[in-house]
Amino acid sequence: MTHQEDLSAEMMQAMKEGDTVRVSVLRTTLSAIANAEAVNIAALGPTESDQSATPTEMARRQLSEGEVRTIIVDERDELDEAAEEMESLGQLEAARELRAKAAILDQFLNP
Repeated sequence: MTHQEDLSAEMMQAMKEGDTVRVSVLRTTLSAIANAEAVNIAALGPTESDQSATPTEMARRQLSEGEVRTIIVDERDELDEAAEEMESLGQLEAARELRAKAAILDQFLNP
């Protein structure tokens, strides 16, 4: 299975188990992947073939496994950076929660 399929399957399992933290992390990561797949139609410029096409009709980019992995790493790194910030502010419980969220994504990076 691809990283994206793994994330989706894991999110469905977390939803069944009622694990809201896990669902939130996975949903955010899948959204980041979906955003990266979106085509910037403004950058394409007008052409005869797409003048009547709306953004929802545009083909999405196919990301490589490497690109998806990079997005997962970026999301994990953002959580780690936020945890460091919370620690520096003395918010140890918030930092612990953010590190736990980062650990969820680590599972997909270290099979």
